[in-house]
Amino acid sequence: VDPSDAAFQSLGVGQQAVQYLLRAGRRALFTSATREAVESFDRALLALRRVPQTPDTLRISLALRLNLRDALWSLGEVDKIRDELVEAEAIAHQLDDVHALATVASYRCHYLWVVGELDAALDASERALAMAITVGNAVLLAETKLYRGVVFLAQGDSQRAADLLSDTLPELDCPPEGR
Repeated sequence: VDPSDAAFQSLGVGQQAVQYLLRAGRRALFTSATREAVESFDRALLALRRVPQTPDTLRISLALRLNLRDALWSLGEVDKIRDELVEAEAIAHQLDDVHALATVASYRCHYLWVVGELDAALDASERALAMAITVGNAVLLAETKLYRGVVFLAQGDSQRAADLLSDTLPELDCPPEGR
């Protein structure tokens, strides 16, 4: 969700803090000020609790949680990532947003690999792959294949990992249409 989108406009003047905090968090994240990014995203989520829940506020909450996940990785706060992914998945289900569900499943695969739950990581990657194909997002598909490949490596199946990752490279070389 982009802070200039209609979702933010529907929050009204009194909720400009959410827009500001998301922007501040993203800027902090892009400049490697990850602790500040987490603080901004957390404050924005707190501010969102004060407004009525609508599809627009849910989309903003989802975007905040996915951005927060990125910042938490940099800080090594893996336990918090799990909590944010659980919340993000619930919101994506509420919105019936297949692209968001695919993104969360892909990120869940990555998280589960990190914590050593390799079978669950493969299950999450299968769900993410199916949904990424459905929505036609080549970048999300490639990201999910990367996470799936590292799970195969962690299981000791280097050939399967190499095959999967090799098959992914040509997909990334495609022109941006359809991504």
